[in-house]
Amino acid sequence: MKILFLLLFSSSIVHAQNAVAIAAAAGAGSSKYAIDYQKHTGYIILNSGEKVSGTFEYATWEFPTFNLKLYNDHGDLIKRYKISKIDKAVFYGADSSLTNADSTTFIRLNNRAYFLRQLTNGPVKIYDDLFNINERPGLIKSGLVMYYQDKVYKTDSKEQLKKRLEALVPSLVISKDAGTARIIK
Repeated sequence: MKILFLLLFSSSIVHAQNAVAIAAAAGAGSSKYAIDYQKHTGYIILNSGEKVSGTFEYATWEFPTFNLKLYNDHGDLIKRYKISKIDKAVFYGADSSLTNADSTTFIRLNNRAYFLRQLTNGPVKIYDDLFNINERPGLIKSGLVMYYQDKVYKTDSKEQLKKRLEALVPSLVISKDAGTARIIK
């Protein structure tokens, strides 16, 4: 009887540990912007102009410096690059629900300490501050930044985005019920 009790007790402990591990892996699942960052091949351009190619991963939970980790072909960490030292990053892979591009570009607009993800490639550039390549398709962070003819515009809603785009590009026709992802694409 004691053995049966011990087996059941130890089984429930293992089950509880697994549940905690699963919850931790889903982890930041408490945020609608939680992302399980993956490694992506591409390149970065440092503030010095140097181009570094390789396999990178966004270093989540490394505040306040924010880093990109560079790995060798065997998956070993080689170096960390502070985002404040990077002008631009381009990674292969893209969110096909937002763009027709085959890669995702991140920039530091006006020397911000963090990346902005470029969502459009036309004359009006639209950015959000979400580091997401294709891990969470369709995810766009509110508070979009638009860049057009050397001017920066901020929007806090789909309605502001639509109004600003229509004002900047009068020939653009946006459906009344279009969602943000559809407006961008």
